[in-house]
Amino acid sequence: MAARYEVAMAGTGSGADHHDMKKRALAVVLWFYAAWYAGAMIAHVLGLSAALGPILGTAAAGIIGGDPRGIIWNRRPVATPMAMSQLGNPV
Repeated sequence: MAARYEVAMAGTGSGADHHDMKKRALAVVLWFYAAWYAGAMIAHVLGLSAALGPILGTAAAGIIGGDPRGIIWNRRPVATPMAMSQLGNPV
């Protein structure tokens, strides 16, 4: 009886989403750090408040992570070899 429940709980998803989410999370962290550093340099050179760095970092990370217009993280299907072979010979 217990084996039936273990099989029902086993994940059989394709896992295609995980790779994209890892790339997005890494991009958010890198953009946050880069914009924070750039904001800190600008603030130091121009004599502005040191809060400019975290503000720019948070804004950049939000824009990259959220991607409000869908430009960076598009959701178009990727052409597979089978789909390409169905197109036929273009020549």
